[in-house]
Amino acid sequence: MTNLSTKSSPLATKSKREPIARGLEFLVRARDAEGWWRDFETLAGESDEWVSAFAAWAIAPLPEGRRLAEDTFGLLAFRERDEGWGYRAGVPADCDSTAWVCRLAARLGRSCEPGVAALRRSRRENGGMPTYRAAGPIRRFTGLPHTMPFHGWTSPHVCVSANALAVLSGDAALRRFVENAREPDGGWSGYWWPDRAYPTWLAATALGWDARAWAEACPESSAFSLACRVAVGAESAVEPLLALQADDGGWPASARLRIPAPGAIDPAGALESLDRNRVYTTAMALGALRGTL
Repeated sequence: MTNLSTKSSPLATKSKREPIARGLEFLVRARDAEGWWRDFETLAGESDEWVSAFAAWAIAPLPEGRRLAEDTFGLLAFRERDEGWGYRAGVPADCDSTAWVCRLAARLGRSCEPGVAALRRSRRENGGMPTYRAAGPIRRFTGLPHTMPFHGWTSPHVCVSANALAVLSGDAALRRFVENAREPDGGWSGYWWPDRAYPTWLAATALGWDARAWAEACPESSAFSLACRVAVGAESAVEPLLALQADDGGWPASARLRIPAPGAIDPAGALESLDRNRVYTTAMALGALRGTL
């Protein structure tokens, strides 16, 4: 496979400096009084840990974003649990949220060994990474009976595995799992995401593979999908993404989180939640336009 180049500078030209600055100002205003970014309203409430870790990771390479990322990591470090981090305070740790905190730590030059160890303990025999290592904690949190299966949420997921691979880059079995999940058209599909641009970005960048042809041909045109396509290298998506920036500096809510039933292996048709606070989409757009993802 051709290696994915991350040195492409058309994504970081002068014409993008003002949109990036305005987007960062939007994210500064979007934090709550405690300093958290929150998004995606679900039955568990809005996410703070997962969303904040992702947003901080996306903007950490920006000179103006470094302080915000450092502040966010301090909040997350204070909340560390034995098994890592979760969707929000009080929700059991999951592998995806933990991976984002570990990735943020790496960008800041900080240690995140407990989180890395939790990910290593969670990998399945087939090499894949589940969202939840075990059903017990999340079952107790949801209050669902023991008759309710949780094998959907505890099975390996491509999107979570690709994110974890960015942390456990030397894990050969995990790498094979992500490699083998690539579909004939050159992209990947996720469990928690109905659109394919996000899991494709996660997988291609973790593997170092070139998925630009897929990203150029992808018909997904929401702001979030455009940002993911730009991050993969689709230069044709840059101008449409810039055109969608709102007057307040943010991008339209368009990251669609899919929420399957805990026992669902096939997530098709599940309920969805938008990032109505526009944090996830805006952070993705900033990192993609700056060429730092």
